[in-house]
Amino acid sequence: MDKLATKKINNSLLKIIGFFQYDQECPANFKEHGYKDVELDDATYKFLIQGYHTEYVDRMFNNSHENSVIRLKKKLNIKAQIKTTKNDLLNILLDSVELFFFRDMFQDSQMALFSITYSPDALTLKKISDLSFLLRNPDTNISYNNEELRFHQLISQDFLCGQKFYGDNTEIAKYAGSKFKTYTIIDIEDNTLNTENLLYEIGTFSRIGEIESGGLNAPSELYKEKILSQKISCFKNYQCLPLLDSFTVVGTNNYNFNDEKNHNTWDNIYFSIYIYNLYVKCSIQKLLDHFPNNPLQQRSEFQKFYNKYFLRKISFNFLPNEIFIGIKSALDIEQDIKFVEERIERLSNQINERNQKKLEILLLFITLMGVVESQIVGAFKNWLGFSSPFLVDMGLYVLLIVLIFVIYFRKKKYHG
Repeated sequence: MDKLATKKINNSLLKIIGFFQYDQECPANFKEHGYKDVELDDATYKFLIQGYHTEYVDRMFNNSHENSVIRLKKKLNIKAQIKTTKNDLLNILLDSVELFFFRDMFQDSQMALFSITYSPDALTLKKISDLSFLLRNPDTNISYNNEELRFHQLISQDFLCGQKFYGDNTEIAKYAGSKFKTYTIIDIEDNTLNTENLLYEIGTFSRIGEIESGGLNAPSELYKEKILSQKISCFKNYQCLPLLDSFTVVGTNNYNFNDEKNHNTWDNIYFSIYIYNLYVKCSIQKLLDHFPNNPLQQRSEFQKFYNKYFLRKISFNFLPNEIFIGIKSALDIEQDIKFVEERIERLSNQINERNQKKLEILLLFITLMGVVESQIVGAFKNWLGFSSPFLVDMGLYVLLIVLIFVIYFRKKKYHG
């Protein structure tokens, strides 16, 4: 196990991702604190336009589009230390932070995602595994600038301009989960290593070499197969594993930080696919949490959200679609959408049943009124002093038609 854990790797791209709520002035405020717009060079934008669907490109990469995500980035270059569960210290470099402000005016509150790119002081499997396990926990202790504080405190104070995203008093914590998501790309030297075992161990935050050792914490073969059934394997040199809380890639000659095009593919283009799906997943969970309070409003929001974000494919090329579909499947987005649709259908049926009962009562009333019509009309005419029964009858019929139309349109409104 130790020999495997100390294996060196060529390159790595490591990120943690979290969520926070924001108001309309928030992006401008971040720019005053050193954040800059993420702008694509002409070659990258041309590549996206030619290879990806316009709707997706406009949503994630076109800053000039009114419905696009606002993307800001800030260079950090912060050296810090992470305290392990055994009180050992791990050196870490916090390289940069990127913000993704999704704009959905049909929702009551706006949600953004942040990602922090980091790197260990030594590129070994153990260091990467340990840091990934520790940094996904917002309560991990981190030492920075002669101060020790919780990781979430550092993020709020120094990276998010005081924006709170973690704790009982923040609404976002109810549907974003208690752990950060991770995005891990690893290029290993030794292509003889068992890539599937590494995928499982890194993707599930297990100890490196646990499967090979056959220890008590090693997974059963059945469970391991279940987890790895989610993997994306299109080429011999690397494999991807999307899970609920992580996206992991392990391979040989699959990632090179010094290759600008290759780095941009994993750091920007493919990473944006993960961000897109995380936002969709969290938004659906938010809608489900709010559904009991105002189901009619949530139904309206869901329909607008679905029309805007639900995509079958995003690219004309196979690999981006494989990654997109794989992540969406791992996050159970299709099942969540189906569950929301079922709740909306049940709600519509309940409303229709109530309206049907009201209509039945009205029809019963009309029938009874018809039985005693002559007496009622006669008394009504005498009281008003009308000599013509035609005017009285017409008035009653107009009232009846108005009542029927009111019930019909209320039923149509609730049924959508």
